[in-house]
Amino acid sequence: MAPFITIGSARVRKCPDISKSIMANPLLAAEYDAALNGGIEGEFIYKSCSVLLNWRHTCVDGSENTWAAAPADRSKGRNCRNCYRLNNIQDNFLTLNGERATICRNPEDSIMADDTLAAEYKPELNGGINGNLILKGCGIRVQWQHKCTDGVDHVWSATPKGRTQGRGCSRCDDLRYIFINADTRIRICEDPANSIMADPVLAAQYFPELNNGIDGVRIFSQCNAPVIWRHQCSHGCGETHTWSATVSNRTVFGRGCPHCVSCQCLV
Repeated sequence: MAPFITIGSARVRKCPDISKSIMANPLLAAEYDAALNGGIEGEFIYKSCSVLLNWRHTCVDGSENTWAAAPADRSKGRNCRNCYRLNNIQDNFLTLNGERATICRNPEDSIMADDTLAAEYKPELNGGINGNLILKGCGIRVQWQHKCTDGVDHVWSATPKGRTQGRGCSRCDDLRYIFINADTRIRICEDPANSIMADPVLAAQYFPELNNGIDGVRIFSQCNAPVIWRHQCSHGCGETHTWSATVSNRTVFGRGCPHCVSCQCLV
């Protein structure tokens, strides 16, 4: 009868032929440590042994890992579970600007499927990551670059998710607004036909010097911001009236000069 050896609490046959032992497998030989297994040398353990042994190696992330597995299972290709987990993570995730993001597997779901995002995404600003690997719904900030409406090249940070919801260049957004006074910012009217200057009465009563130098063609005819107006009394006394009123009050509700109602020339 072949001699036996004791591994842990199990008694197994001693392998008489090193070619049939775990040491015949270079990977198992490198990861087997007799000190972790009661001092039993690997050459005495069959590759087909079903008793749990302790193995040790350096994982793909550089960490040391010790785990238990039977040589029979190891011979079938079952290796370090930690490495298996890490490899799966590496296969399904990428590092984007220091954060981990899920890899996009379908190009139609990537940022490159959106013409605007594709034009403004620059791999060189994002660690060389191909845009086809980034999901449109990704919540990690990405660097974008484009030429603003005033011709300036601008780089800004925004999540693909935010971009697909309609958020564009922050600088271009700022360029679409102007301050009509120290406290009020309004969106610029880009069509003169929709501005206050398209109304002859408002055009005659609007003066840029009273409104932070803003040209009237840049103010929407239904703007809700207060604007300073000036005209001569409509009753013919020649007195100049200056007052503040929102554009919408004038265009929508037809409100005119409040001073003309109580002008002294009517007394």
